[in-house]
Amino acid sequence: DLQTLAANDSSTMADLPLIGALVRKKDYVGALKAIDALEKKLPDKPIAANLRARVLMQQGNKDAARQSFEQALKIQPSFYPATSALAQLALMDGKPDEAKRLLDGAMKADPRNMQALMALARLKAGSGAPREEIVAVFTTAIQQNPSDPAPRLALINYQLANKDFKAALELAQAASAALPTNTDILEALGRSQAAAGDSN
Repeated sequence: DLQTLAANDSSTMADLPLIGALVRKKDYVGALKAIDALEKKLPDKPIAANLRARVLMQQGNKDAARQSFEQALKIQPSFYPATSALAQLALMDGKPDEAKRLLDGAMKADPRNMQALMALARLKAGSGAPREEIVAVFTTAIQQNPSDPAPRLALINYQLANKDFKAALELAQAASAALPTNTDILEALGRSQAAAGDSN
């Protein structure tokens, strides 16, 4: 039924469920054919290239998958799912500099992309970059997304992990002032206070 709908409808309403059903059945050849049909309907969107890459990954074809992810980015440079996947492939291949280049590119394409900022900060932390450099990336994420608790929490946790309890407490207090009703922020404030010796 989905195949009939997808073939006879100019919209993509049936295409995505069809591709999902074929992938679940591990009919990767059928899924790739369905993705080809979707691409004809959406030639200027990165969706088909991204889906093709993910199917190719499930088939174990990393090189072809990488090419499809790159094609998705050619169509839309700010399409973060493809950037993230390429960065993961670079890390799997032992190429952290390539992963960093990809994340830097994502930030240039979309300076407010918090996912790219957070991923870049985690990558820097994992590669032993100077603390000031890592904190700067987290701080940029907070400035770009002041109402999102995620980058604030990440930086608080980073400072706690590095036993800079004073910095963690100051960050948690600022976060609590900015987002006073967020329970995750309040919990982080409590942990920071306890770590700084203010158990009451």
